[in-house]
Amino acid sequence: MSNTTLSLSMLPHEVLMSIAEPHLDIQGLVSFGQVATAFNAVVQNIFANFIHKIQCSTNTNQEDSIQQVMNFVEELYAKAGTLKDDRIQHLLTQPKTLKNVKKNVKLLQKYFIARDKIILWEVATPAIPNGLPLDQLETCEDVIAKAEGFSPTFNQYKHQIVGIMSLNLANKNLTHIPSEFFELSNLNLLVLTGNLLTEVSDEIGNLKQLKRLNLENNLLKSLPSQIVTLNALRDLFLAHNKLESLPSGMEGLRDFLKLTLVDNRLSSLPNGFNQIACKELDFRENRFLSMPPPFPRVEELKWEIDNRKKS
Repeated sequence: MSNTTLSLSMLPHEVLMSIAEPHLDIQGLVSFGQVATAFNAVVQNIFANFIHKIQCSTNTNQEDSIQQVMNFVEELYAKAGTLKDDRIQHLLTQPKTLKNVKKNVKLLQKYFIARDKIILWEVATPAIPNGLPLDQLETCEDVIAKAEGFSPTFNQYKHQIVGIMSLNLANKNLTHIPSEFFELSNLNLLVLTGNLLTEVSDEIGNLKQLKRLNLENNLLKSLPSQIVTLNALRDLFLAHNKLESLPSGMEGLRDFLKLTLVDNRLSSLPNGFNQIACKELDFRENRFLSMPPPFPRVEELKWEIDNRKKS
């Protein structure tokens, strides 16, 4: 990417959406959804105006916006490289020209979502017929095509699987969690360690029975605000991520047995967090510059001052 002159207008809408979304009237656009031509025309016009504003702003703002896009693309390519998946390797070896980036980013996003759905399909619903397994699908397009059947199949057999109480999706290289997953409302144990998750949807708030949640060894930069509504939660493992902040209100959860936040990027805590009740709270290997405040309801606190920079 460093040798390419990047033009925001040449990248797909999916890439720009996270930057442009605050400028879009999404609800207003929904009404055009039944007429593709009108919808696309409105979207194109809004993006054109948005890009014009960026280009007319200060150089710093423009560079920051472009850097966000570049970071997004590089992160996507890095995840694809981690998978070591022959079905997408040809995309990664192509020169990163604007034409290739525009095409490949869209395809990689579709592929990741499709792959994650099939993995959930195979792990959570092994008794439900689902055709060829993931490892026997030969092309990227095969994976995307198969995943189109996931939602209707899930809805057809949902009554058979909503009673699942534990689910282990460790080390599957998941990049996101399909929304259907959050309908498994009886889960009390969920293991998602060792994946490629950069975020978790607020839909996790639907899992009210969850007692033990393991999200260690992912790429999380923040936690969903709805995690503070999981009143049954007793063990929360968040070590070895990239967390820079925690949601407000976690001190309102009932007694934790264990909350681990080792090896993240925390430098401060939200107001009131020190009132959390917990048997073991581990904050080692973060970016705190001073000693901790009092934690009167924590039996064992692990904390260290660490000034080292993390990549």
